[in-house]
Amino acid sequence: MDNLLKVENIKLESFPHLKEISFDVNKSEIIGIFCKIDNGQEQIIDSICGIKKIKEGKISIVKNFYAIHHDSAIYEDLTVEENIQFTKDIYGTSIDITEILEMTALTKYRDIPVGKLPIPLKKMSHFACVLSTDFDLLILEEPSMSFDDDSNQKLIELSKILKNQGKGIAIFTAKKIDLNYCDRVYYIETLEGVN
Repeated sequence: MDNLLKVENIKLESFPHLKEISFDVNKSEIIGIFCKIDNGQEQIIDSICGIKKIKEGKISIVKNFYAIHHDSAIYEDLTVEENIQFTKDIYGTSIDITEILEMTALTKYRDIPVGKLPIPLKKMSHFACVLSTDFDLLILEEPSMSFDDDSNQKLIELSKILKNQGKGIAIFTAKKIDLNYCDRVYYIETLEGVN
């Protein structure tokens, strides 16, 4: 299989009590990384993205990836459609905005400023922006946080569509419900005797 992301025996400067972390993500699969350590998910994602240095180990990742932290934001003064168009312009893609709006069930909100939407729709608007980038690998932190049941079901459906298109998805979560649709699951653990 083609690795989109390969994390090999990394240790983090900021979390010396974590066991070495190893996992990989291939094309056409959804991987769950279960981590209940406070701030641990964010630190690992930042290390994968090259924002934070690792103490040891190796990370290999494709160039065309997108990461969304649980508190990531988009421009609240722009409408849903304007945010998607802005992201699309930055990445230079030709993906159809109407199709993205339909996929994310945001068509009727397209002309509403994101700041006026409830949190689940704000999060889905950000996901819609991501769909306009034509990524190979998507990294998500706590994707179901602040989502209602309908939004979470839509996210699961979209994740499966992306998987079938050959995309790879890595889900970092402390909620076991997020692991239900994953093909494989990895557990991030602390060293024995350390909480």
